[in-house]
Amino acid sequence: MTLLRIDRGVDTGPAFGYYTYPFDEMHESHIVIQHRVVLENLDALRGKFLEIFNGSAIPLNTSGRPSAAWGQPWLTKYLAWKFRAKRGSQ
Repeated sequence: MTLLRIDRGVDTGPAFGYYTYPFDEMHESHIVIQHRVVLENLDALRGKFLEIFNGSAIPLNTSGRPSAAWGQPWLTKYLAWKFRAKRGSQ
C-alpha cells in the first residue's frame, strides 16, 4: 500500500510511505490482503498521519522512478497469480 497525498493528477501526489505485511498469497484473497495491509499497519499510519498533520512529514524521494497510470488487475492476471502461488507451495 502506498500513502499518497491527493492532488489533481492520477497517483502524482507526494508519497509518504509504503506499507505491507507478510501475506499468504495462497490462502488470502486480494480483498483480505487489501484490508489486512491497512489493519496491520494502523500504528505506523497513525504516526505518519500525525507527522503530515503537524507539517513535519518528509515525502519519500521518488525521483527517477517511472510514472504510470494504475488500474485494477485483470481477472486473468489474478487467476494466473493464484495458480502460480498454489503451484509454488507444492
